[in-house]
Amino acid sequence: MDVLATKLLANKLGEILNKQKVPPPSRSLIIKQLKKKLNNIPQTGKTFLILRGDFKDYTLNIPRKALMEFLKRDLKISPSIAKLIDNFLQAGSNFSRKMDNYGIRSLLNWEHLKKGFSKDATFKGLLNIEGIVPGSPLSYVLGQLFLTDFDQMMENIAGKEGFYARYLDDFILIYPLSDGQTLEKTKKEIGNKILNFLCSKYKNHPLLKRDNRCKKLETNIV
Repeated sequence: MDVLATKLLANKLGEILNKQKVPPPSRSLIIKQLKKKLNNIPQTGKTFLILRGDFKDYTLNIPRKALMEFLKRDLKISPSIAKLIDNFLQAGSNFSRKMDNYGIRSLLNWEHLKKGFSKDATFKGLLNIEGIVPGSPLSYVLGQLFLTDFDQMMENIAGKEGFYARYLDDFILIYPLSDGQTLEKTKKEIGNKILNFLCSKYKNHPLLKRDNRCKKLETNIV
């Protein structure tokens, strides 16, 4: 019943996205477009930088409040659909519902325990404290939506000659080098653009692990 309910809700949300010309996630379409781009690269005579990355524990780190605000404010979904999505987020998994019987969440009110587990996305996901339970049809749609601003910035970097795509936490950028540009220098410049955007847009977000000045990302995060 859980799977059926989330699939129906994901389909409904997909209809809303199509009406607003926001493409829902499609792994097969991304692969098709990527293969076409890669096949055309040798014919251009240019050198391309290919940059791959992902966000660690992405869906488990999505803050629900920010996600719901985005759905209501930017996508303008109806209150009834918003309520159903919120119910899905709060319901969690069979495991988290069983764990509620043991009062585990109340232990996290203890400061020393809260500090110890505050950055453990898997633990928070198991207890359904934050994020989106991965693996359901609806989690794919919601996960694809949260980084739409990041996607727009990356598409601007790629330009008409390049290519950018993201499926949930994995992304790829194909960037054409101009005359005089070197691979290493260009990779560093693009990396800085990505970092500066993430630091400004998603400051204090668990997707980012950084030093106090937000000067670098830990390599295991992005």
